[in-house]
Amino acid sequence: MQELGTELKQAREQQELTLEQVQQDTKIRSRYLEAIEQGDLSVLPGLVYARGFIRSYAEYLGLNGHELLERHGLLAATETVQGDAMRRAGKKPASVDVTKPTLGNSRLLPQLVAGIGVLAILIAAYVLLVRKVDPAPTQDQAQTQATANAQNLTPTAQVTPVPAPVPQPEPPKPQVTVTQSAKEANRTLYAVQGAENLSLVLTAQDNCWVQVTADGKVVESGIIKVGESRTWSATKDIAVLTGKSKFITLKLNEQAVTFEPQLRGYTYEFQKS
Repeated sequence: MQELGTELKQAREQQELTLEQVQQDTKIRSRYLEAIEQGDLSVLPGLVYARGFIRSYAEYLGLNGHELLERHGLLAATETVQGDAMRRAGKKPASVDVTKPTLGNSRLLPQLVAGIGVLAILIAAYVLLVRKVDPAPTQDQAQTQATANAQNLTPTAQVTPVPAPVPQPEPPKPQVTVTQSAKEANRTLYAVQGAENLSLVLTAQDNCWVQVTADGKVVESGIIKVGESRTWSATKDIAVLTGKSKFITLKLNEQAVTFEPQLRGYTYEFQKS
């Protein structure tokens, strides 16, 4: 694991990124990032989380996360890998009690059968009681009731048809414009005019890690596979962070977005003005 951590650390230092910057962009705690770089997986909450953190960290740095995990044997690894790492760090893996009682060994089976029998007797008694209290009407009673209903019939009033309302034409929708408003070291800002809500469509030409934030909340973080398209919505602002924007296209409210492709962690943020 030390070789994997060294490879990630060298890639980060070549891009002049600090652990705090990576934590802010990927939402992975800096102590987990530092543990990955040191090859100590015992600090991470589990092997499944370790795979996800390593994959996201690698994609953020522009590396192939899947190939990196496979090359270091983490795709086929089990929780034993992390258990070995914890033992090397002087920690004791938690044991899990998987013993479960079975119905065949339960002492409650006779009571369960007796309870079912009592329930069946109560249901039968209830049916007999209902039939006794509310007997079916005789033929004479049914004929008398039908005659009374016929005498109480009144002619149906005629209803004047109401003409259907004429549909009104919808007012024309305002033209949506997307213009670049500012550019920083790792982010480009866009101002969006004429839009009630924001709808962002991303299409990937290669496997690409992204993290999408809508109205201040992270709504997706993971890999978009080659050929896939994803759509996210927001009311005020929406931003997408990706490690390989060279292999994506963006559309905001059906408007194609022009941007400078990058092969590093970069954010494109759209704000409604």
